[in-house]
Amino acid sequence: CHNGNIFVWDTIFMMLYDRYGMNQFPILSSLENFYYCQLDSKGIGNGYIPREIIEESGKDFWNGFTDPTSTNPPLFSWAEWSCYMIHGDVSRFSKEINGKTIYQRLCDHYSFIEKNKKSKFGLYGKTNGLGTGLDDSPNQGSGQLYNSLSIQQAQNAYYLSLIANAMGNTKDAEYYASEHKRISELINNLMWNEENSMYSNLTGQGEQTNISTPTSLWALVGRVATEDRAKKMVENQALNADKLFRPNGLSTLAYDHAEYAAEGGYWCGAIWAPTSYQYVKGLEAYGYDTVAFEESLRLVNTLSQVYEAGKKGGYVKKATLYENYSAEYVRQGFKRIDWELTRSDFAGWTPCMSIGLMLENVAGVSINAPENTVNWNVKLTEHFSVSNLYFVHNGVENRVSLAAAKRNSESDPLIFSVKCDKPFKLSLTACGVTKVYELTEGINTFCHGDGAFTDERVSSLSIKTTPVDEVKAEDIKAVAESAIDFVYFKNGSGKKLSAYTAGKKSGELYNFSTVGRPSTSLTSTDTQLLGDMGYSDAKGLSRCYYLAGNEGFMFCSKALTEQRVLRVTVTVGKGAEGLFTAALSDASEQSVSVSLKEGSYVIEVPYSAASDGRYLLVKWTLDNSSVKTSATEDKSLTVSMESVILSDK
Repeated sequence: CHNGNIFVWDTIFMMLYDRYGMNQFPILSSLENFYYCQLDSKGIGNGYIPREIIEESGKDFWNGFTDPTSTNPPLFSWAEWSCYMIHGDVSRFSKEINGKTIYQRLCDHYSFIEKNKKSKFGLYGKTNGLGTGLDDSPNQGSGQLYNSLSIQQAQNAYYLSLIANAMGNTKDAEYYASEHKRISELINNLMWNEENSMYSNLTGQGEQTNISTPTSLWALVGRVATEDRAKKMVENQALNADKLFRPNGLSTLAYDHAEYAAEGGYWCGAIWAPTSYQYVKGLEAYGYDTVAFEESLRLVNTLSQVYEAGKKGGYVKKATLYENYSAEYVRQGFKRIDWELTRSDFAGWTPCMSIGLMLENVAGVSINAPENTVNWNVKLTEHFSVSNLYFVHNGVENRVSLAAAKRNSESDPLIFSVKCDKPFKLSLTACGVTKVYELTEGINTFCHGDGAFTDERVSSLSIKTTPVDEVKAEDIKAVAESAIDFVYFKNGSGKKLSAYTAGKKSGELYNFSTVGRPSTSLTSTDTQLLGDMGYSDAKGLSRCYYLAGNEGFMFCSKALTEQRVLRVTVTVGKGAEGLFTAALSDASEQSVSVSLKEGSYVIEVPYSAASDGRYLLVKWTLDNSSVKTSATEDKSLTVSMESVILSDK
């Protein structure tokens, strides 16, 4: 680590992807480092595990269990269970460390949280930003009860119940299941806010603080939320651009919060692996497999884009993985423009995304070694493969490789092959069909699904630009008036771009937002094309140059297998260049982009997805790489957007 110490929070999240290489690296010893330092006593401190240990001495870095900073989230049972899914050795939980089994140490740590972090309301606090792991997040304060710690203790009980059941300890399994239910009911009764669709922190007096961060979404991975509340959180918080759905991934603070930092701001808006990984695992738990795939794809693409940007110098300077990322700009996160905080070469928890989400949710693979099963949920339509998956069943090692053939549509049958050292079960979900294959050692090839193959590729994505002077206003107006959806912009007020929108607004075009710093207002100018079309209140909304990254606009357009066409009217100001990008959420086509110099244009984007229920994510920003200025901000350099038309032709 940066200071020579080892941390609970970091170590646990490293275990969640390190487990795929446990045959090569002694990863379980990393968890045991903390068990050896666990406090064994007859007092209320029994079970305490320091959140930070001095590596050279193995001593607690903090001031013991009474220090609110000294305890990290109780996620050891989750990490142990996740590793058990690979090594398959139930005796692991009976291993003794300093006279206590690992299972007993997990139980003692649960009891420590109960005795030392519980409030009169039955929920959990007595911690702070360093203790929760979200150092400078606004979602904390003296005396608060934390949605994060409360949900994580419920999650702790959930996994302790699974571990106890695997060990054959039905009494403990029932107890921890009842504890999970008890804590979940308290969270649902006291922390849920219906108006904001979120689980809130509470003040010491039990009042809700209602600050939107991903900690509310942890109610999914903790199996705390009801089905109805899970749906509301995903739709109104996680997939809402005014909240946590930002162009590069899940932000750590809502975009409409006063302290949101486009640069990242550490935990004031940046993308972090722990929050993103827990969110995606929660989506899985509630059956939102498609959303989990789409969110994982966005995050992996962000890591890739920043890595590629590092090859060119500029903002990023180095092609590597970073500790956190800007949710707005293609670059690593930082606190403010003159204070770089994020760490480079960060092979800590960031591979939760580059390895964990890539394998588990983009490729769709999960392993259940105790049941000798590999689950494979195939959503990609391109050819891809996963090689040498390692796991152990009943003490016997196995290595499995999977390969999926290219398809023209996600509904097409899937031709796939499997190579394995030992027999195992493959539960495959693709083209709307789930089937279990009993596989023998060697190489096997199958066709999964009974439907017909599509002759031609269903998905498509291209881009064409036309100067406004070459477009007839009456032709565009005819398209707009018969469109599936039509949005243009007018004068408005406030931070939300939706306050500036007019037109048909059927909901097929949505998540209109600025990219970059949230604005209290937007600069507006008259627009010739919309004026000629008869929309006298239409305006072009502008964003200007900002040193930290490309600022502009974003929106989503619903995508189906039937082709649709977007027509976006934009303007590039004098001395500037604009960058327009569009990407399908199902990865069925490569993203498209175009750079535009000074002038006004209609950008036409014909597109279709490989399956229904997807979306096209569009970004229109000022391209900073084309600008030569030493200014932090230059309001003379602008890009603007005037209208968006979605039609079926």
